[in-house]
Amino acid sequence: MQTCLPMTSTARPLSVSIESTPSRPESIGDMLALRARATDDLGGQLAQHDDADPCWSWWPSDQTVGFTRRMQTYEATMHRVDAEVTASLPVSPGQAPPRRRACGWRRAPGCA
Repeated sequence: MQTCLPMTSTARPLSVSIESTPSRPESIGDMLALRARATDDLGGQLAQHDDADPCWSWWPSDQTVGFTRRMQTYEATMHRVDAEVTASLPVSPGQAPPRRRACGWRRAPGCA
């Protein structure tokens, strides 16, 4: 999961201590809980910024929060399709995210 980090004057991410790295999940339930927390954390960070705000990324041509939002959408879609194909399931068009999450990631009209 990509973390949105403010850019420094050298266009490098701010340092993150190893102590902030979560421990490896020991069960599927632990993994799902960690994933849910990470998703909520990223959504919370993205909700605090406009698309044009600077944000470090691996793509030198676009170092913005908007790029991070777009890439998270692509990554989620690719991983979902990959899982469906791996499980020999038909590739589905997917579902709209829950309103709470949609409102957290974008400041859409009607979102409180």
